[in-house]
Amino acid sequence: MVALSGVSRRKRLALLCTAGFLISLVLSYLFAIRYIENQRRAEKEALHERVIEQFSHVPTAQCAMLRSNASENAHPDAGNAQAAPLVPGTDQLRPGNRLLTYNAACPVPKHTLNIGLVVTVTGRYMQFFKRFSTSAGSFFFPNHNVTIFVFTDQPLPPLDWGEISPTVKAIPKTRLPWPYDSLMRFGTLLQHAKEFEGMDYLYALDVDFAFNTYVCEDFLADLVGVQNGYHPGTKGTPDHNPASTAFIAPGTNTHYYAGGVYGGKHGRVFQVAEAVHSNIMTDMRNRVMALWHDESHLNRYFVDHPPSITLSAEYCYMPYTKWVPLVHSYAELGVVVPRIVHYEYLKADLREEYV
Repeated sequence: MVALSGVSRRKRLALLCTAGFLISLVLSYLFAIRYIENQRRAEKEALHERVIEQFSHVPTAQCAMLRSNASENAHPDAGNAQAAPLVPGTDQLRPGNRLLTYNAACPVPKHTLNIGLVVTVTGRYMQFFKRFSTSAGSFFFPNHNVTIFVFTDQPLPPLDWGEISPTVKAIPKTRLPWPYDSLMRFGTLLQHAKEFEGMDYLYALDVDFAFNTYVCEDFLADLVGVQNGYHPGTKGTPDHNPASTAFIAPGTNTHYYAGGVYGGKHGRVFQVAEAVHSNIMTDMRNRVMALWHDESHLNRYFVDHPPSITLSAEYCYMPYTKWVPLVHSYAELGVVVPRIVHYEYLKADLREEYV
């Protein structure tokens, strides 16, 4: 009995020691998780503060001067629309069809314009640049003087141009973690306002877009907005958070616009940039992040100041033929030619770099 009692006590002691060790291990793990979370939170907060500091002093007065001095060599018919007409297609795109290409050449213009195409290319997004730039060289205003302005953190790759060779100008930019590179694109534009002197029109596109056919005079207007390819013909997913300056009350918006493609006259684009950047900075200081970042803020601006032309989802086409309902909605809109194709689905493997 004494021996058994001794063994029992030793077992109980061993069990207590084991339990104590496991408890301490769990507590250590929880402490480590909490420590890592606090570190990440502190790093995000520090990054947030750095971004606020970096973009708090954009030269808006200088931008106003540049707007007033901007060239008046505008397209004679641009910017006269009072409403926001949709540019429709003329046929249907059926599920499973390959991308169609419409090769009607652009008309010879009466006036040659200086047109800037602005794109941000940082990190591994450089893999999209060749397709973007070569398609722009082939299809983007081939009868005008085009300059591609590239905000980038790395050297640009050599490009093989066809008959038309646009000017490409790299503007050094420090890469910011996602979503700040996208969120602060308006601030970046304002900070480098002098780079765009002499441009009659400016258009900003995401680098994972590509031109599939000619984009010509239908893209010339005082301010151009494009229906988001995810939500063609719908009111989309605006930000309904009243705490954000991007807030849009349910049912208020008529269209849902793509944040990755917009543009217009030089001065008008800078007006948009100043207003949107001001709202973004207000949210940043209030520790509020709009639902879809800069896209949400651009949609808020377009509610208050509708673009002179709203182009259909042909200009932001998503090649997700496996999403049959989405393709059906394109067909219902009468989309015949995917004029600008958004290859966003290819960047899923890149997002981890920006989280």
